Amino acid sequence: MKPSLFVDSWGWIALANPRETRHIEVRNLYQEETAKGTQIYTTDYVVNEVITFLFSRVGAVKAEPYLTALIQAIRLREIQMLMITPHHFWKTWQMRCKYRNRPTISFTDLASCVMMREQKITRVVTGDQHFAEVGLGFQLLP
Repeated sequence: MKPSLFVDSWGWIALANPRETRHIEVRNLYQEETAKGTQIYTTDYVVNEVITFLFSRVGAVKAEPYLTALIQAIRLREIQMLMITPHHFWKTWQMRCKYRNRPTISFTDLASCVMMREQKITRVVTGDQHFAEVGLGFQLLP
């Protein structure tokens, strides 16, 4: 079975921004994993967050080339973009209710957890602890 890795919004943003404090670390990890043939996953919710963030933070001129390359990699299936279906939405809503005492965990992060669990993905490129807080045994990278 091919190794797998999920990339959260923070991972894509860190990869896009050379000024991000962990950019080199994320870039090296991403290059190592793709060289090993690891299947990279993300979700449509994550891509939505990345597009919104980069357009608002760095502007269209800087955001478009990176986002175009990301979307092209998804089109070519070099990156698997998992789509949140109504079924996944309702499972995510159940998680949101379960973790009501952790209001800072985003709905997008919870949806990512649902998808990772379904796809049996245990490793995630992320800059926050939300994936650890849900107690599903995810390994946070870098």
